[in-house]
Amino acid sequence: MRPAEGENQDSSVSVGHWVPVAEATANLRRATEDPAWARRLIIGIAVGFLGIFLIVPLASVFAEALGKGVGLYFAAITSAEARSAIRLTLLAAAIAVPLNLAFGLARRGRSRASSFAARTC
Repeated sequence: MRPAEGENQDSSVSVGHWVPVAEATANLRRATEDPAWARRLIIGIAVGFLGIFLIVPLASVFAEALGKGVGLYFAAITSAEARSAIRLTLLAAAIAVPLNLAFGLARRGRSRASSFAARTC
């Protein structure tokens, strides 16, 4: 296949044709070749995202839960209603996790079988 007009011939890899790994990766840059400021910026954005969407809400939940003291918090989670809710949650997880595993493995097996059949035709 010929590259499209204006496309760099060296960087084009045709789909469906065998290309040596060394040739296919020759034009790729390593992540360590990026400028240090770009790496720091990307890491800063990722840490900021985690802070805003994970750490701040989690800290807010714990601050609200422990706002009236640790003793009241433990009294609330050891009540009969809380124990019943925890038991129900664990039961639901004990049912859902094995079912999810079984259906996931069945789907994986079906996907592999159909892709294998397609390759052998």
